[in-house]
Amino acid sequence: MADDAAAKALAEKEAGNVFYKNKDYDEAIAAYGRAIELDPESETAALCYSNRSAVFQIQKKFAKAEKDAQSCLAIKPDFVKGYIRLALSQRKQAKFEEAVKTINDGLTRSPNDADLLKAMGSVETAKKKIQAKAISAAKADAFTAARLETVRKELSSLQERREIMLGRREEVNMQAKQLYRGTRRTAITLQQLNELPEDCTSYMAVGKMFLRKPLSETKVILEEKTNKANASIQQLKSKEEYLTKILDDNDKEIKSLVASVQPR
Repeated sequence: MADDAAAKALAEKEAGNVFYKNKDYDEAIAAYGRAIELDPESETAALCYSNRSAVFQIQKKFAKAEKDAQSCLAIKPDFVKGYIRLALSQRKQAKFEEAVKTINDGLTRSPNDADLLKAMGSVETAKKKIQAKAISAAKADAFTAARLETVRKELSSLQERREIMLGRREEVNMQAKQLYRGTRRTAITLQQLNELPEDCTSYMAVGKMFLRKPLSETKVILEEKTNKANASIQQLKSKEEYLTKILDDNDKEIKSLVASVQPR
C-alpha cells in the first residue's frame, strides 16, 4: 500500500510538472497538493512543496510560497533550492533579516554555493533599494513640511496685506462719496443762486457766524469749492484704482501659492 501511494504521489508530481511547464498553474498546484497528501513525509512531497512554492511565487502569493518552502526544508534540509525559494519568498515580503538567515543556513549545508551567494546579493540589493526609498521619502517629507511652513507664513503675510489694502480702499471710497455728496449740495445751491437777481445780497456761514457777501462773490467761492472737490475726487479715484490693482496682484500671489502645494 505504501509503495502504491508513493507511486501515485510520483505520478501526481510528474503531472504537476507538466502543468507547470504549460503554465497551467492552478492545475499544477492541485496536482502537487494531491501528491503531498498521498505521501506527505517523502522526498516526493519535499519536491512538490518546492515546486508549488515556485508556482506561488509566479502568482505573487509570497506568504504561501514561504510556507511551502519551509515545509520542503523540514522534510529535506539539505535541499539547496529549498533555501533559495524560501529566501526569495522572504525577500519579496521585505523580510530581509529572515532571508539572510535562510541563505546562511543554506550555506552551512552547501558552502560557497553559487546560487545561494547570488541570492544573498539579491537580498542585499533589495534591502538597499528599500532603505534608499525610505531615506528619499523621509527627505521628501521633510522638504514638504518645510515648504508648507514657508507657504503658510507667506499666505499669512499676504492675507494680512490684503486686509490692510481692503481697509484703505474702503476709506478712500468713503472719502470720495463724501466729497461727491458735497459737490451735489453745492451744485443745487449754485442753481438756486443763479435764479436770483444779481443785485441780491447773500450770506455765507463761517462757523457760527454768517458773513454778508455779494451774490457774484458767493458764486465764485462755491464754484472754486466745487472744482477743488472734483479734483480731490479724481485723485481719490486714481488711488482707489491703484489699491485695486495691488489687491488683484495680491490675490494672484495667494492663488499661486495655494496651487504650488496642491497634489498633481
